[in-house]
Amino acid sequence: MSDDSRQADSANWFEASGVPHLLKSFRLALHPSVLTLAIAGILMTSAVGVVLDKVWIQSENGVEKYALARYLGATDAPESENTHGIYKIFRDHQLYNIRDAVESIRMGRLLGDVGLGASATIEHAPEKVGDGGSLPARGVAVDLILMARGVGWMFRAHTCYALLFFSALLLIWGQCGGAISRIVAIRLTRNEYIPLPSAIQFASRKLLGGFALAPLLPLLMTLALGILLMLGGLFMRIPWLGDIVGGGLFFLAILGGMVIAFLLLGLVVGGPLFCPTIAVEGTDAFDAISRSLSYVYGRPLRALWYASVLVVYGAFGWLFVRLFAWIAMAATHYFVDIGTGGQLANIWIRPTFEQLHRVGENMDGSSWFAGVLISLWAILIVTSVWAFLVSYFFAGSTVAYFLLRREVDGYDLSDIYEEDDAPSPSPALPASTPSTTSMPSTTSTPSTPSTPETATPPDENVGAVESKPGKSGGESTHKKSKKSKQGKKKK
Repeated sequence: MSDDSRQADSANWFEASGVPHLLKSFRLALHPSVLTLAIAGILMTSAVGVVLDKVWIQSENGVEKYALARYLGATDAPESENTHGIYKIFRDHQLYNIRDAVESIRMGRLLGDVGLGASATIEHAPEKVGDGGSLPARGVAVDLILMARGVGWMFRAHTCYALLFFSALLLIWGQCGGAISRIVAIRLTRNEYIPLPSAIQFASRKLLGGFALAPLLPLLMTLALGILLMLGGLFMRIPWLGDIVGGGLFFLAILGGMVIAFLLLGLVVGGPLFCPTIAVEGTDAFDAISRSLSYVYGRPLRALWYASVLVVYGAFGWLFVRLFAWIAMAATHYFVDIGTGGQLANIWIRPTFEQLHRVGENMDGSSWFAGVLISLWAILIVTSVWAFLVSYFFAGSTVAYFLLRREVDGYDLSDIYEEDDAPSPSPALPASTPSTTSMPSTTSTPSTPSTPETATPPDENVGAVESKPGKSGGESTHKKSKKSKQGKKKK
């Protein structure tokens, strides 16, 4: 085999693996429009959580500092007053596990001791890590389990709060995530970025029936099946009849449990494809669920490969973005602090890689006002670092959807549902042809003279052929040919 053929085979294999397309996710996630949407989503989520926390605390429904850790089984959690917000505790828990998952990927611990997911300890609490402590790197699977249990804590211990909070999250991230997916989809297929308002308008049109409804449908179906199973259990409480009939038809309950498992697993593994499906196909929530589940269950190994590449690549990409932000903020602090004669350290504590922003203490007067303004800019940088993680999630999911669709359905990567928001290439100008009414050219060529009597009349079939593109064009051409014939007969 020649060297050229070997290079061609390796290039084809690399293209078929999807890695060249998956590596585009990092650059797509850093686009200003995409980052702006991610920052807006984070700020709106924080605003909803802060408002709900204030309402709950004022109504004396606050929680203690280590309530979530105690729910997860921590035995070394000290007692504290019920003055903390539910969102703040939940947010710190989730962000801490995300950072530990990234550290686990860096250390090569993908699974870890999964048994740790059933318990927790405050030895590596978020506030201790911020003060210079280290992340335990428990394993990606362990961190994902603890994050899921954090959601379960909110629903079990604070159901009303959880319903309000996650309903707002569906609307916020349905809007922002849908717009991000649309921008990335147009970029991948047309190599152009649509304007930010156009992406927002597209997401708004597809919000209620698509982006926000798609993650909710599997949960509603699961709840409906659960109610049917509970009714079956009530029927089995009837003496004799319930035991005999219920035992004979118990296979229906097992089938219901299998459908529930199918829906919940599909939500976990196929949920990231819901937004990209609607953004690419322009359909609704039902089609998004159908396509996502069929692609994931149809090519499970391929989907696992894409997810693994995206997770590892995104973890190192996020570490790079955080490193860049830390160097920028540390350099700013170092040189400005020299200029202020050490006064800046009293307002803004030197940033570390673990904690990019810390506010100084004992500020009063103008120093307090300066600290507030500096904090606003520092918080924007910190939010941008986390916003990259969000934008990368939607960008990578969109790229993975295109690759899975090509693998399962055979669609080209350039196929996409287009609206007015999609920039279309300008049509090429038609080649100029001499018109029948144009003036004769100055350079004449010898030609045989023709007489009107020998001129061949136009054939009727010419009009029929030209009428293919449209009905009206064909009819007008056909009428012209008939009129020319009648004129010649009169002559």
